[in-house]
Amino acid sequence: IAEAYSQNIPLVVITPDRPKEWVDQADGQTINQSEVFKNYIKYSCDLPAEISAVDDDWFTARVVNEAFMAAKGPMAGPVHINVPLREPLYGRTVHATKKANTFVRYSNDGRLDDTQISELAQRWNSTERIMVLCGMMTPNDRLNDVLKRLSEHSNVVVLTESMSNSYGPSFIRCVDRIVSSI
Repeated sequence: IAEAYSQNIPLVVITPDRPKEWVDQADGQTINQSEVFKNYIKYSCDLPAEISAVDDDWFTARVVNEAFMAAKGPMAGPVHINVPLREPLYGRTVHATKKANTFVRYSNDGRLDDTQISELAQRWNSTERIMVLCGMMTPNDRLNDVLKRLSEHSNVVVLTESMSNSYGPSFIRCVDRIVSSI
């Protein structure tokens, strides 16, 4: 793992674990594995012990996808996925395979290729309501003008935080207060 880290080699480390409530309880095969490789990995996550709600399923898909994306780059390296398992470990029922949720990371060089632009345009045009969240960034007059034009559409809302350097008459500022009330 340390070698993969120092040489930027993508490596996915999956460790079986016990649920958190059994760690440090003198139960066999239980050690604290959460972030055990933290000095030599690009990303670490602990999966839920049970998938009992849609949110658990979504969270699991999200963090596994984030792990694979982190392993591939932009600076490749090892990642750690910790999987807590409950007893009984034997005689389990095999569940039907379901379609995996995948998350896509677009290039981070600030430019989208034609395929990405086309895909985003298709999603944008087929979406009923659109929320644009503006986080911390340097001032950009061209982007600000585009955001102002977008915010004139009745199905678009632009939320900005104070460090976004984005200003417009119909922008909703102080995004934290708005999101926390939702």
